[in-house]
Amino acid sequence: MGLPVACVQKMKNAMAAIRIIVLTTPNAKTENLLDCLEENEKRGILYHRKGIIGDYDDFDDVEKLIEFIKTGKN
Repeated sequence: MGLPVACVQKMKNAMAAIRIIVLTTPNAKTENLLDCLEENEKRGILYHRKGIIGDYDDFDDVEKLIEFIKTGKN
């Protein structure tokens, strides 16, 4: 049995919030995360793929998201 649509949407919103928090912290600037986003886009990793949902929204762990942004590898 699948999750109700409302639950799935809330989960996606929470994961998107993690992305936003990571990219707006002072660490984002010192770790050059925004530069990494640019490099990742050249490799086909998209910030927005469908509406506001993109490749960085599948993470519920901040450290794993940061590592993905830095390396482009899951």
